Amino acid sequence: MGSSQPGSEYAPNDHVPLREWEEDFKNNGRVYGTGPVQHRSCTDVCCLVTFFVVLLLFLGLGGYFIHQFQQLGGIVISGHPLPAIPSRVKVAFAFTCTGMIIGSLLLSIGLVALAKHYPKCLVWTLIVVNITMFLAISIAGFVLGLIALGISFLVATLIYCLVLFCCFRHHIKTAIVLMKCTGQFLSERPQVYLIGLIVSITSVLFLMYWIFSYGGLIALTQHHISPFINDIPTVFQIILWVLYTFFSLFFYYCTVFLVAACVAIWYYNQQQSMIGSAFKWLLGSHIGSITFSAMVVTVVRSLRMAAGNPNT
Repeated sequence: MGSSQPGSEYAPNDHVPLREWEEDFKNNGRVYGTGPVQHRSCTDVCCLVTFFVVLLLFLGLGGYFIHQFQQLGGIVISGHPLPAIPSRVKVAFAFTCTGMIIGSLLLSIGLVALAKHYPKCLVWTLIVVNITMFLAISIAGFVLGLIALGISFLVATLIYCLVLFCCFRHHIKTAIVLMKCTGQFLSERPQVYLIGLIVSITSVLFLMYWIFSYGGLIALTQHHISPFINDIPTVFQIILWVLYTFFSLFFYYCTVFLVAACVAIWYYNQQQSMIGSAFKWLLGSHIGSITFSAMVVTVVRSLRMAAGNPNT
C-alpha cells in the first residue's frame, strides 16, 4: 500500500473507507491480528476429539448399514424390492442438476455485477419487491374474501414501512455500501467460489452416504434381523437423524468461516494464499469451536423436535 509503517500490510485496502478506530490503528502503526489468538493452535481439544469420535461413529454405522443394504438387496415394498431406476430417469436427473448448477452460476454472476455497479438500485429493488409481496398477499386476501388475512398483511406492511423508513433509514445506506463491497470482493477474488464448490461436493457425498445408510437400516428392519427388532431400529433412526443434523450444521458453519476468513484476508490486504490460509485456520485452530457450535444447535433442535412430538 506504499506505507512504511510496521504492520501496514495488515491495513485495509485503500478503496475501503477507514473508520475512526481503523485510522487510529493505522496511524499508530499497530499490527492488525495481534493478540492471544494470532497463530494459536487448537484450544478446543475436547471438541476436536468429539468431532473425530462422531465422524468415526457415522462412518462405522453407515458402512455397516450400506453393506447390509447390498447384501439384503435393498428395501422391500409390498413383498417386492424397489425397481431399478431407468436410464432415462438418470439422464434426465443429471441434465436437471447440470442446468440448475449452470443457472445458479449465471444468476450469481449477474447479482455480483449488479452489486458492484448498481448497489443502490439492487437494495431498493429488494425493498420494493418485499413490500410488493406483502401488498399482493393482502390484496389476494381481500379478493378471496379472507378479510382477516388481508387486514393482517396490510397492517404488517404498514408497520414494516414505518420501521424501515423511520428507524432504519440510515442503515439502508450502510446496506448499499456493504452490497458494493460484496460485489467488489467477489469480482476481485472469484476463487472464493471454490469454497462453495468444495463444500457442496463434500455435502453431496455425505448426503449420498447417509441416504444409503438409512436405506440399509430400513432393510435390516424389514428383514427382522437381530438386533434390529422392536424399538431398536427407532433408536438407530434417531441416531442417524441426529448425525445428519450435526453434519449439516457443521458444513454450513465451515462455509461461513471460510468465506469470512477470505473476506478478512482481502479486506486487510494480507499477501497470502486466500483459500489455503482459510482452510489452514479452519483445520488448525477453529474446527473445535465449529464442532462445539454444531453440537449445541443439534442438541437444541433435537430437544425441540422431541418436545413437539407427543409420541416421543
